[in-house]
Amino acid sequence: MKLFGFAIVLSFFLINILKAQSLNDTMNTFKDRVYVRGGYEYSFRSGAGYILKDRAKRNSAKSVFPEGSVDVFSAGIGYEYGNRLYFELNYEYMGDLGYSNAEIREWSYEKQYYTYVYNSFKSHDFTLRGIYFVNEDRRIDPIYFISGLSFSVQPVNNRFVDEYEDRTETVLQSYNRYVVGPVAGVGIFWDIWPISFQTEISFGARVEFFRGSKFSETLLNFNFSPVFRF
Repeated sequence: MKLFGFAIVLSFFLINILKAQSLNDTMNTFKDRVYVRGGYEYSFRSGAGYILKDRAKRNSAKSVFPEGSVDVFSAGIGYEYGNRLYFELNYEYMGDLGYSNAEIREWSYEKQYYTYVYNSFKSHDFTLRGIYFVNEDRRIDPIYFISGLSFSVQPVNNRFVDEYEDRTETVLQSYNRYVVGPVAGVGIFWDIWPISFQTEISFGARVEFFRGSKFSETLLNFNFSPVFRF
């Protein structure tokens, strides 16, 4: 009877040790597949849309076409799902991209006044993407393809200035704009242990939502990112 009880206790400890070992192996496998990346991106962004000077009046809309090259800084985490398929969640920050124009408008009594529109915004981009390698061995063929979905929060600042002969009227606006759209591209993975590198060229197109899709933009990105494994 004592021997039977001892066998039960021994079995209990062996089972728990095996479970702990299995869990530890699973955690080690997961840990080996996770990596982080952070880098620099040179991005050309072109947008088109309109902004409202008075939210209650549709005829107060002003067209804006912000366009230019900007520096973008990124950070992200990735998971090696298989030898060819990786998943990544990335965050990117873009500084100010602006637009301004000036128009001459007719006024009563044949007088003229100038109206200026200044529009600028920053961008916080969150991108969930998958990357698929051409070959299982990256040392033979390091090329991979990118496909993903990007969501962006863009703090917008607008300034409307009407300059009359006897006075100047200024209207300031600040709000968050939300845009979403697909991303696709191609890259090369330089597998140099323990620090590797990714170089990429990608394209994106996004539209605004929550505010009637008044704004859209296209992106062309050149990215360089070191990759660190745990």
